[in-house]
Amino acid sequence: MKLVALMIFVAGFLFINGKPVYADGCSCVRMLNPVTAIDRSENLLFASTNKGYVYKIDLKGVKLGGYKTVISLPYKKTVVINYRPAIFAMDISKNGKYLALSSALGLIAIYRLSDFSVIASRKVPSEDAFSLKFLNGNELVFGTIDGRILLWDFSDNKLIYNVQIDQFPIIKIAISPNKKLLAVADKSSVIKILDAATGRIKTSLKGHKDSLSDIVFAGSSILYSASKDWQIIKWNLSTKHHWVIFKSRSDIGALCYDKSSANLAFASSYSVLFFNTAAMDQYKKIECHSAPINRIYCGDKVCFSAGSDSKICREFE
Repeated sequence: MKLVALMIFVAGFLFINGKPVYADGCSCVRMLNPVTAIDRSENLLFASTNKGYVYKIDLKGVKLGGYKTVISLPYKKTVVINYRPAIFAMDISKNGKYLALSSALGLIAIYRLSDFSVIASRKVPSEDAFSLKFLNGNELVFGTIDGRILLWDFSDNKLIYNVQIDQFPIIKIAISPNKKLLAVADKSSVIKILDAATGRIKTSLKGHKDSLSDIVFAGSSILYSASKDWQIIKWNLSTKHHWVIFKSRSDIGALCYDKSSANLAFASSYSVLFFNTAAMDQYKKIECHSAPINRIYCGDKVCFSAGSDSKICREFE
């Protein structure tokens, strides 16, 4: 009986180069430090860490390959110790030319993806920016710890607007597919919808009972949000209606929408769950992590997750 159980356990995963590659729909690679952000550009995945590094991972193989350091932030000098500052947020422009970072240096930096050289940088007014997104090829929107939203044209270093929308730290920014709206999540339970061109608040969405954790657009008028209240809400911005579509048994740490399948993927504790938005039903659950998941990216029916266990995993829908 013990031998049969051992055979079943071994069949559940394969060991390749000393690292387990799970046979139930995911493969993982362990990084040196916990990952703070992940993003994809064609066959490359980029991951930033809380120790000031950005890694590049090749996605061409069946399993996740090794990673290479492409950016190392300069040391921050203090009286006691010198250390590389944590990276808070990262985004890659849709044209695949640029990568943006915000870090504990109190700076936003734009890197050219072809050679990882810095082409522009800007001091953050309140030192820390926890969320940023490319609005278009040369404009970056970011949110600060003191509740400000800023739009920066980095091609000529021009600040287009700097608006105070709340007193809480901005933790997430989502941009509508038509680039006209910004959805902003902060440490409150209220989502703000902004005019992307001016930064003006158009409406506020109230429905969650605890602080927000993630937001994502699924079309120009449909928005999904996750909160510390363990719920996912669907918002129709045209009709002003909203529905609770999922209630979790634990905290939902990250959320993403795959437009190729029109499905949601979200992180609940150690697991990645897949949700069919048409049938309004959870249809798959994958457990690859040994610690809570805090970042998730999905597209083309593939999901990448990063957790406090310093692992990045690829899950297939």
